[in-house]
This record gives sequence, structure tokens and C-alpha cells, in this order.
Amino acid sequence: MVTKNKISSPEMGNLLNKWRERIRSGNKLTSEELKTKVTQVLSELKPKSDFTTELSNYYVLLDYCHALMKGETPDNKEVVDMISKGDINATVDYYYYFFSGHYEFFKKQYVAAIAYYQKAEKLLSLISTGEDTFFAEFCYELAHAYYRIDQHLFSISYTTMARKIFLSTLNYQKEAVECGILLGANMYDRGLNSKAKDYYIDALEEATKQGYIRLLSKIHHNLGLIYWKMEEYDKAEEFLMKAYNDKSHMASPYSVNTPYMLALIQYENSGEKADEWYDIALKYANDNNDDEYKIKVSLLYHVYQKFDVDKINHDLIELERMNLWPDVYAITKRISKFLEDAGDINSSFSFLKRALAAKEQIPKILEALK
Repeated sequence: MVTKNKISSPEMGNLLNKWRERIRSGNKLTSEELKTKVTQVLSELKPKSDFTTELSNYYVLLDYCHALMKGETPDNKEVVDMISKGDINATVDYYYYFFSGHYEFFKKQYVAAIAYYQKAEKLLSLISTGEDTFFAEFCYELAHAYYRIDQHLFSISYTTMARKIFLSTLNYQKEAVECGILLGANMYDRGLNSKAKDYYIDALEEATKQGYIRLLSKIHHNLGLIYWKMEEYDKAEEFLMKAYNDKSHMASPYSVNTPYMLALIQYENSGEKADEWYDIALKYANDNNDDEYKIKVSLLYHVYQKFDVDKINHDLIELERMNLWPDVYAITKRISKFLEDAGDINSSFSFLKRALAAKEQIPKILEALK
């Protein structure tokens, strides 16, 4: 499980943003307090690789601005100029919006994340050539957010731009593989299973060849989803189990999706281990305090283990309140099929209508950004 006394990369970015707000306010005392807290928390970042180049650069810029606010003369102006391309204010503002988006994404508030990313994008031309890895990394983050609200064409466009730059840049092949994984995920959601599988197989071969160990489980999980969609359930479970057996993968805050899928596959096929995987998925959802998956695991129970239409409707309303319309669509469509197979045609039709209503809401998600 995720260790709760450690801070994540998005939380670190949010803390830096709070420091930036104190610096902007001109309050030396509270700014110094935040700096002390930031320094302390840096030692708790888990894993250390989560202290990315972007976080490091943002910290350096804020430390410089903090010193100026106190009337001091920093001795790292050359480094600051190199990071900011000579425009410190624009770069600090960019990072503020970028990490605000990153934090909202972490909280699964994807529309809010995109709104912040769009503000950051307006500053990119001041600090990026549009052809460098700085631009590519931004494109990947924005593409990931668009993917989470089913805006696949936007996601594919930004991912493709990022991947092209990463492939042509030395030491960025790992990032190129991650772009391939995201392209595969977009193909999967669009029902293009064969294309998605090709992207994942290519990513798996490259990650294995280059020793990108932390990517292997992500690819294994996604291949499990592909085989599930293709109704090759033994292969689906085989790849999902490879992901589940990777301790580093299961230490991720997003790990609950793997036991959840293993439980779903077992339930759909009347498997003997369905209840066991349900219990495991529930434990991960609770330990990670993941409200989305607490609801999704609850739906497994009230659909497959002890059917309760009132509880199902309650859980679906909660997902709707979270603006997770793509998930509501997929889940209600699945419930409709389950009821149809059980011979309850009227209830099946009711959930099918709900699925279609949810599908109509998906394009409206972007209206909040206009």
C-alpha cells in the first residue's frame, strides 16, 4: 500500500505553490515558514525519483525569489537565467499553473486540471521553443488529462507531438515509451483493440530491452485490459497478475485498479476467487483513501455479490457527482448486459437508458472549460 506519511510529487508541487503565494504576498515571516516546511518535506518525498526536473527547477526559482523578497543578493542568478530563459516571472507563473493542474489531476478533478494546464500553455511560448523536451513534457501531461475525460482526439494530438520530440532526443526514450502507452490507452477506449495491442506490445518490447522496470507493470496491466475486452480471460488474468505481483506497482496510489479488474473478471465469469479479489480491491481502495474506487468496488458487491438496485443507484449518483461520466457510461452498460443475461429485460433496459444518458454527458465535460 501507499505509505501515508510520505508526500507525493503532486503534493510537493502544491506545497511549492503555497510557498509561491507567500512570496507574492511579501510576507517575509510566513514565506520563511513555508521554506522551512518545504526543506523538511523534501526529505520525505517518495520515491526520490518523484522530485522531477520540473519540481527542482521550480524550487530553485522560488528560492531565488524568496531571497530577493528578503533583500538578499542570490549567488545563483546564472542558473536561474538558464532555467527561466531570462523571464523569471513568466516561468514561475507557468510552474504555478502547471503544478496546480498536476495537483488537481492527482485529486481526480480532471476538468479543473485541464483549466490550469490551459493557463500554463499560454505562457509556454515565452519559455519554450515548441520543439524542446520542456514543451513535450507539458504536452504529455495535458494529453493525460484529456484522456481521463474521454477527449481522445485532443489526447492523441498532444501525445503525438510529445512522442515525436522524445523520440528525436537523446536520453528521452523512456518518455517516448510512456507516450506509446498513452496512445494505446486512447485506442483501447475508442474500441480499436488491435491498434491498442500493437502499441502495448511495442512498448513492452522497448521497456524490456531498455530495462524500464517501472513501466513493465503498467504495460502488463493495460495488456490485461485489452485481453479482457477481447474476451480472452485467461490471458487477461495472466497479465493482470504480472502487474499485481510487482510490489512497486502495487505501492502506487493507482494500484487499486489491478485487483479491481481481477475481481470484475472473476465475477463476470463466476470465478471461485471473485470474493477474494473483491476483498483485496476493497482493502486497497480504503488504504489509499480512493473515493472513486471505494464506489466502484461497492458497485461490484451490489451488482454481483448481493444485488441491490437502491445501493447501485446511490453509487452511480456519487460517480456522477464526481463528473466521471465515462465511467458511469461503461459501468451502467455493463450492468445492463448483466441483467439481460439474467433474464431481467426491464431492468436491463432501464440501465441501458441510463448508460446512453451518461454518454451524452461526456462531450459536455469540456463546456466547463469554455
